[in-house]
Amino acid sequence: MYAAVKERKKDISTSIFNQVIQLPISSWEDVRDSDYNLIVWRNGVVEDMLRESPKGSAMRQIYEKKLLNQPEELHLNRMGYDESINHVLDSSSVLYTLIGPYLLMEGYPCDFVEVQQLK
Repeated sequence: MYAAVKERKKDISTSIFNQVIQLPISSWEDVRDSDYNLIVWRNGVVEDMLRESPKGSAMRQIYEKKLLNQPEELHLNRMGYDESINHVLDSSSVLYTLIGPYLLMEGYPCDFVEVQQLK
């Protein structure tokens, strides 16, 4: 599983070649506290994981705040892979799913990147 986010670059020197990528999320708390929608597969493993997390945990709060009443059209199985990445690229959403279908997309890894692990 991975989370896809739009990357933000920040120059760290006068050299055009030295850039640091600052990802807008690195933890479940970042996801919970952000204005991003969370795109997952409806009734899938990730949604189950978040729903079954301990009450009060960041993961359970994400389920309750972002997924419980989320419109059907914002679920991955409804919108599809191509549309889901458009939501990431317009900075409205983060995506948490398997990486396979995204590896071959034109924007990977320049326009969007994977977050290897959320803390």
